[in-house]
Amino acid sequence: LATTVFFIGWELRQPRPLLDLAIFRHKEFLAGSIVMLLFGGAFYGVMYLLPQFMDAILHFSPITSGVLFTPSTLVLAVLVPLVGRFSDRMAPHWLTLPGLAFAIWAVCRMAQADWNTSFASLALSMALLSVGMAAVPPPTLSRSIAALPPRLIGYGSGAINFALQLGGAFGTVTLVAMLDRRTLAHSDHLTAGLNPGNDMARRALSHLGEVLGRTGVDATHRRAAAEHVLSGIDRIWATIYAYQDGFLMVATALVAVCLPSFLLSRWGARAADR
Repeated sequence: LATTVFFIGWELRQPRPLLDLAIFRHKEFLAGSIVMLLFGGAFYGVMYLLPQFMDAILHFSPITSGVLFTPSTLVLAVLVPLVGRFSDRMAPHWLTLPGLAFAIWAVCRMAQADWNTSFASLALSMALLSVGMAAVPPPTLSRSIAALPPRLIGYGSGAINFALQLGGAFGTVTLVAMLDRRTLAHSDHLTAGLNPGNDMARRALSHLGEVLGRTGVDATHRRAAAEHVLSGIDRIWATIYAYQDGFLMVATALVAVCLPSFLLSRWGARAADR
């Protein structure tokens, strides 16, 4: 934060700045930068959470996890050229808002995933997310940079791409910290339920004791073994709930993208009319 403040103060005093901050006086460009910042945080957040979820909860191999992204790649291959063709013919929000709706739907699906979620379900979610990946950045970049005067276009191109990467960095860091804290919170909540007064916990321990007995565990150690297994199950569910919270955070960020995306389109249309 300190170096950012220093950088802004330095650039404002330079006759030929590395980053001309005048680009942010154009509200269309400012709205587009906010879109890319938030979208970058959401996109890179999913790219962090989903492989981690597949490894930690579903125990997919790296190759299986890679294959999961194949349908989304095909969706991008089809949609990106089409979005590029139509982005110059219609207002951006006719592309970005439906794309964001698909992306929000996809991440909400991911937020319901647990250890019973299938490969096909996650692959479908990634394909739906790819609709947003294809529909949001191209028209946003095009309309934002077009709002700048020619002398600022070079600055704008670099700055708005930096906003995407910056959002990804902050989004990933936030999710890493949140995942750790939410896992602990859910673990504490679930562990608190493992007490003699909880009928569900007693039934679970009794059932696990019977299962362990059939596998040959001695009766004197059966209770302790059942408690160990049940606490392990609780740890897994605490992790699952934390991942679900992370996906919901990403969905919230995507919802927040809708407003600046719509404003960018409206402001750009008014500027074109003038």
